Amino acid sequence: AQSARMIAPSNHGVDIPIDNGFVGMVDRAEFDEWLRERAASAGAVRRIGTFDKLTRDADGISVVHYQARERQQRAEGLPAKVRARTIIGADGAKSQVARQAEVDGAADTQYVFAYHEIVKAPVIKPAGYDATRCDVYYQGQLSPDFYGWVFPHGETLSIGTGSADKGFSLRNAVGNLREAAGLGKAEVLRREGAPLPMKPLKRWD
Repeated sequence: AQSARMIAPSNHGVDIPIDNGFVGMVDRAEFDEWLRERAASAGAVRRIGTFDKLTRDADGISVVHYQARERQQRAEGLPAKVRARTIIGADGAKSQVARQAEVDGAADTQYVFAYHEIVKAPVIKPAGYDATRCDVYYQGQLSPDFYGWVFPHGETLSIGTGSADKGFSLRNAVGNLREAAGLGKAEVLRREGAPLPMKPLKRWD
């Protein structure tokens, strides 16, 4: 996406363009694999598995324990481990790597729960549709404490919202947002939910 706009209540009920706004996005399914292949081509030894725990050897070097697999798909693996001088825990907001390493604040971080639907871009585009623009909605009916969004990804779109209010229906809000964006009848390819941290950790290492 190359531009952005904010849709919020105003005295005149108009949209608010974000001047000179730029939102860079990647397709994680392709980008993550590209990163893995690039690391392997630079000499990294690639291993596939599910993280289990961290320990330390007698010399203080960290040991990553994991369930090794041959393919990306989740399945039962075989116990394996590898020694590492440095570990990067890129396993999401509720990082088990961070918790195992006892990073300050990792166990008590406050989260917003986000939900989105990946839909197929319709052949006949609704009025006002712009495949190069990200829309951010600050409206109470879409989220009482976060925001809603419509983010294009080429042939698909992510339409979602989030909230820390456990009683707020994220699915209903996304349904309303899809209707407002003229995408109520767009084909749903998948539905996903995940926690998002409200603030970054004060200490990363």
